[in-house]
Amino acid sequence: MPLGTPVVQIVIRENPTSPPERVEVDLRDPPAVIRPAQHPRLRQPVSLDWDRAIDDRYHLRRCPVCRCEDLYARRTIPRVTAFILILLAGVVAMLLFGMQMAGWAVAALSVVLVVDIGILMLSRQILVCYGCKTQYRGLKVPRLHPKWDAATADRHRDAPSPFTPPPVQTPAPPLAPDKAEMT
Repeated sequence: MPLGTPVVQIVIRENPTSPPERVEVDLRDPPAVIRPAQHPRLRQPVSLDWDRAIDDRYHLRRCPVCRCEDLYARRTIPRVTAFILILLAGVVAMLLFGMQMAGWAVAALSVVLVVDIGILMLSRQILVCYGCKTQYRGLKVPRLHPKWDAATADRHRDAPSPFTPPPVQTPAPPLAPDKAEMT
């Protein structure tokens, strides 16, 4: 899925503990509903509201799952790979410093720095919805989407999930007539 094509991968989680469901969507003809029959990790159909969600350049303007207008951009960095690389470089640098080879230790740390910058530069950006935490991968992220912001995240912390049904309103029981009114 090359960058810039109108095909996007949507990663949906019905709740924080459920496994993510990955759905490929062609933005030229986006579906109105994602059904559990085609995506077994979903327990219920997910309605997608594409009205004003994408513009003419296929940029995502708001979340079609929960209709939230607050999206943020973040990079997809392989966290395990970077952690192992830095840990290995630290061990090698300690060994080289211990063997009185400071020049080689600095060279090893410089190589790690270059590799780390390379990973950062080659990592792709994704969009994440503050409201439902749905991720959108494989599309071009315009500069209008900011990085993650704590204040915006706090605003959405207690928002209802689009995957939970609204509470059922039960009618109140009828009131017993007052004896004073009967006389």
